[in-house]
Amino acid sequence: ADPYCSLHLKTPSDMLLPRKRYHTYYVEKTLDPKWQNQRFELEVPPEAVTSKRGIMLRVKVYDFAIFGTDSFLGQCDVQLSKLQDEQEHDAWFPLLQRSAKLFRSQEEVSGSIHLKIRWVYTKFGLLRSKHGVAVARRQQVEEFLTAQERQLRTVTLQQKKKHYWSCLVIIISE
Repeated sequence: ADPYCSLHLKTPSDMLLPRKRYHTYYVEKTLDPKWQNQRFELEVPPEAVTSKRGIMLRVKVYDFAIFGTDSFLGQCDVQLSKLQDEQEHDAWFPLLQRSAKLFRSQEEVSGSIHLKIRWVYTKFGLLRSKHGVAVARRQQVEEFLTAQERQLRTVTLQQKKKHYWSCLVIIISE
């Protein structure tokens, strides 16, 4: 399998408003995918803060197909009413069949998906969350640059050695 996830916010007004969908990349040839650096920020309608009922995060898992239609592997729903402001919820969610009866008889679903979810709905919490993301990304960039500097130093040292050695070769050959 080459699994990937599609996720969106599901609201009672889904029939009226189009939903923005987000996708992970697919992981080749595995039934135990590990997605790295996949972070999504979904815009939640303001009414979700006061009336959390009926609003959920839906995550669907598919098997990517180069030709034809991607195969459905399962889905999970996370009710926003279960989440508390600014607390990270780290849990495994079982994959279930689609709710539409049309698909149920054709699908075999098994497995679960590991999600880390944080719902931030206060302005101060959102600011603190954005700051945390910026600090984490800065650290990733610094680690990347440090690794690149090390690699550059290694290449530079090798080039100096080659240059020095080639000079030495020239001197000996004269």
